[in-house]
Amino acid sequence: MNRKELMSKVQSTFQQAIFDDFVLKVVSISLAVGIWAWLQSGQVVEQRARATVRYLWPEGLVRVGEAPDSLSVTLTGPQGRLRALQGRELLVDVDLRASKEGPVTVDFGDRPLEGLPEGVSVVQRTPASLDLLLDRARERKVRIRPTLIGEPAEGWQRGEVRVEPATTVIRGPQSLVREITEADTDIIDLSGVTATRTYTVPLDFRDSSVRADALSQVQVTVEVTPIIGDRTWEAVPVTLATRGWQVSPETVRLRIVGPIKRLQSIRTEDLQVSVRLPPAVPVGEPVKVRWAAGERDGLVQIQTGVRDDDLTITLVEPAQLELRPAP
Repeated sequence: MNRKELMSKVQSTFQQAIFDDFVLKVVSISLAVGIWAWLQSGQVVEQRARATVRYLWPEGLVRVGEAPDSLSVTLTGPQGRLRALQGRELLVDVDLRASKEGPVTVDFGDRPLEGLPEGVSVVQRTPASLDLLLDRARERKVRIRPTLIGEPAEGWQRGEVRVEPATTVIRGPQSLVREITEADTDIIDLSGVTATRTYTVPLDFRDSSVRADALSQVQVTVEVTPIIGDRTWEAVPVTLATRGWQVSPETVRLRIVGPIKRLQSIRTEDLQVSVRLPPAVPVGEPVKVRWAAGERDGLVQIQTGVRDDDLTITLVEPAQLELRPAP
């Protein structure tokens, strides 16, 4: 038997294996799959889920302290039924409208679980119960206090802090509200800041039963300004551009006031005091010129080598310089 005959025989045998009794084979496979799916869907299993707690509070009363907004529930039932929970919300209603002021115990175990598929039961609820304290509601107007941490960058300092609005009305149980005189904001970190900034932050109450009904966020503006200092140079050279003249003294003492980071950036070799001759001078006679504080267009000019719009020269000593013809 040659190769071609061998391949033809193998192909024929393969086709017979697949297509002989084809309908019976399809029915058998479908039946097997259906039985497997039925067994899987009917298998009893346990599954954990979350159930939302919906409270109805008594008029004029509020809770003191925390109350969970959801429960962890362990469910048991056919696997197929439990799959139906996907995308479905489970609810537990806690109606306390008939409760009085004082302690109240809520038993979650005897409350129905809405949204539960038929055939599924609850094995466990966590927490199983809750002890609450109901107190009379009270409102109070308090000042808002920003919570600041950290310090601005080196060479900068924190200045005025403004809060908008400056006050708010808080509401909650009277036992807590009567002790609160200020409402704190969420934390504002000033670490490394080099400019005035405005932050939008929520209020932060230690107890969730206290809240500010009409206010969710406030704006806090923190002013950050450069730290001002002064620096003195003892022998700054004096130059005179006009040929044939000389200046006395040839160096002066100089003091500059301004932001310390700017002062630190001034290099001694870049400092220079330059002097100009007046428009008209007596021939062969010495001329005296004087530095005046705050005068930027005078005959005595000072170059610092850096941007100096925020620097102030407070001392040139001696303030009077003498110009005389060179011998």
